[in-house]
Amino acid sequence: MRSLAAAAACLALLALARWSRQAPPVAPDRARALLATHAALFTAAPRPPGSAEAAAARDRIAAALDAAGCPVARQVAWACAGATCARGENLWCRLGPAEGPAVVGMAHTDSVPAGPGAADDGSGVVAWVAAARGVAPGALRRPLVILLTAGEELGQLGA
Repeated sequence: MRSLAAAAACLALLALARWSRQAPPVAPDRARALLATHAALFTAAPRPPGSAEAAAARDRIAAALDAAGCPVARQVAWACAGATCARGENLWCRLGPAEGPAVVGMAHTDSVPAGPGAADDGSGVVAWVAAARGVAPGALRRPLVILLTAGEELGQLGA
């Protein structure tokens, strides 16, 4: 049974290695632009829900989306998940047609108290800001709604 599991794991690793060689590389200038966006939006400080740094990061993110032509609306509300309650502030904006079923892209703006959240979910936020910058709203057949929630680290409160 162990040899079967080991063989399956080896096949999966080989498939992953082959797929990774086929994935198109990120152009160096594009990679630098994404890193610059991350550096502009996030500091090295953690962004736990309710913190001053979480609020400052949301303000920087909202300004970046506004500058990209995606005017931000803020949804502020109290939410509870079990015994945990907090005031959250979600950011969202809409590109493309004003009507019709939308495609929603989502990430969260807060991080765990122990770290700055570069990958939790700073990378997702950067991806959606880059998408807003790179899309021509008139070219969209459906609306694109970018939803950036807060309170994910407290039980998905913003979502």
